[in-house]
Amino acid sequence: SIDPDIDPNPKKCISRIYRDVRFSKDKSPYRPNVWLAFKKSGKDWKADPVYFFEIFHDSYRFGMGFYAVPKEALEKLREWIVKKNPKFQKINALYLEQDKFHLEGEKYRKILNPSLSDEQLDWYQRKELYFMQIRKADEMLYSSTLATVLLTRFKELEPFYHFFHELKKMSVFDDRKFNF
Repeated sequence: SIDPDIDPNPKKCISRIYRDVRFSKDKSPYRPNVWLAFKKSGKDWKADPVYFFEIFHDSYRFGMGFYAVPKEALEKLREWIVKKNPKFQKINALYLEQDKFHLEGEKYRKILNPSLSDEQLDWYQRKELYFMQIRKADEMLYSSTLATVLLTRFKELEPFYHFFHELKKMSVFDDRKFNF
């Protein structure tokens, strides 16, 4: 219901954790975690926002964001922050009102725009953008309520999902890039 273009094919949304170690000196697993990513189908899925759920040996996390934010989308976001665009103001207010997810993603070390507030810099400095909740392995991880909780939390992230899609669309079709 969030996006009819999300491809639910298990072969395309579940990571692999195994490695054939029969003839290898390295007997470690391919990766120490397993994840599900609910994303649109297509070759360039990393440039689109995705929902994810990830399990580690002692914890799990879930949320939504970009694996690889297009440079133009970050530039558009920064422009919206500086110009106090109402779309950004609204999504930032929504983020500040909730307490379940944290804005995550690698940041630039050097402050890119020192005239901004700490609240604005939290977005502006990002190289990656995602909202995430991290939990220690608990009873919910092994219960039948997990799917319901994930669905509820993913629905809470829906405005951010659509904001990220709009940001990407606006950056790709920015008419300043074309000579109309």
